[in-house]
Parts: sequence; structure tokens; C-alpha cells
Amino acid sequence: MPGGQVSANGGRFDPNVDPGNVNAPAVFEPSADLAGTGKIWAILSGGPNWGGAVCSLSFDGTNYTTIGTVTAAALQGVLTATLASHADPDTTDTLAIDLTQSAGIMPTAATHADADAFRALAAVIPAVTIANNISNTPELIAYGSVAATGTYTSNLTYLRRGLFGTAPAPHPTGSIFIRLQRAQAGAFASSILAMDLDPQYIGQSLTLKFRSFNVFGRALQDISTVTPYQYIPSGASFTSGFTLIPGGWKIWGDTDGRLKVTPSAGGTVSKIGQP
Repeated sequence: MPGGQVSANGGRFDPNVDPGNVNAPAVFEPSADLAGTGKIWAILSGGPNWGGAVCSLSFDGTNYTTIGTVTAAALQGVLTATLASHADPDTTDTLAIDLTQSAGIMPTAATHADADAFRALAAVIPAVTIANNISNTPELIAYGSVAATGTYTSNLTYLRRGLFGTAPAPHPTGSIFIRLQRAQAGAFASSILAMDLDPQYIGQSLTLKFRSFNVFGRALQDISTVTPYQYIPSGASFTSGFTLIPGGWKIWGDTDGRLKVTPSAGGTVSKIGQP
């Protein structure tokens, strides 16, 4: 029987139990070398009776088209302390997280080698605003050590910062934390919905709605009752993130269509090729 399911009557499980709303959605554009060119990721979770969500997109805020379904909850939570901006690698700061909202228990097996190979990957995103606007400026971070501080709380250290075309930034308490889980075959898990992004919509406001269903796949929410979230694509998914190459150099695609090469520890940036 599904864990966390509530009892409706006489101790029996209710297949129509209310799934509850999604937690504040994590939405961002992964770089081309992380997910392929022109993608938007929506990563979701919910409460104990949440089984997934049907995702819908509108270009005018009125007419919606179903674009996919998320069928598993992400390990999602919030930062419990400010994370300062720091150059990569960050061996000084602690990424303190609380995954209570998704009842997520953070695996503690991460190593420095996992972080250096970007296997233990997470996204930190500014909190959704009061007006339900979702930021398009995430920072992707790999972590090399996890210390549990409670049932759903952990401290992450040995941080690789600003990965896959993102930039190190300060993150206040309450920022969204999402663990980017990979399935056994290497693909990203079903908590991630990948949407195709047409370049014509870069800089345009998109409206997203997420209709939850419960752990039995029932009690789908009415689209008129769920929160509309606004997201403005930046075009980040049409560039590649950096790749480390021998000698400690980085190479990555820039928005002008050329490659940049720079020492990983900083220094002069060189561009290669024509825009």
C-alpha cells in the first residue's frame, strides 16, 4: 500500500484522496550539453498523497495545452541558511537544506569524485515570487559530501559551483533546492518533464499550470483551480555548458555562437570561431 496514504473511513484507504498542490515548481533551461538543445525542465514534488502532475502550457494565459506528465516526486526542499557566492571549487561553504516538503531523505554516499565528475548534481533556484514568477537564473551545483542533520535535513559540502553554463551566485534562505536524479540507465528520472522550447519564445512570458493527481492516479485537480506560474525563457538551453579539458582549461559555448576557452582558475578568455 502507498506510504503516507491517509485513511478515509473505517481504516480503509481512499482512492480519491486529495493529492494536494505541487510544491513551488522548479523550472529552468538546462544547457545543451546537459539535456540537448532547446529544452525547459519542470521538476516537481508534492505532499504525502501526491502521485504526480499533468503539466499544461499557455502562451496567452487563457488557453492551455497539455505538454506532459510527471509521475515521480523529486527530492525537493529549501535552503535553511544563506549560501554565499564562491568560485569553483567551493571547499569553504555549506549548502544546508531541508527536504521536509517532499519527505525527501538525502543519500549520503556522495564522494568528492562524484562531485568532480558532476554525478551528484543539484539545482539551486531563487524562490518563486509572491506574483508566482519563476526565476530563470538557477545555479547548478555538484556536491561531494552529505552529512545528515535530521530526518529531512542535510549539510552538503565540497561544492562544484556554476556548472553547465550557470554562474556562482549568493542564495538566500528559502531558495529552492532540487536534486537532479538520474535513472539507472543514465537518463534523468521521471520527476523531470522536458519540454521543447521554440526559439521564438525566448524572452516571452509563458504560463504553466500543474494539476496534481494522487498516489492511485486519481483525483486529478481541475485546471481552473490550480496556480498559474509565469516563466520567461532566457535561451540558456541553446548554449552549452563548460567542459573541462586537459591542462585545467574550460571550453563552453557562448550566446554569440562562438566558443570560449579560459583557464579553470580564471584568467583571459579567448573566443574561437565566428558567430
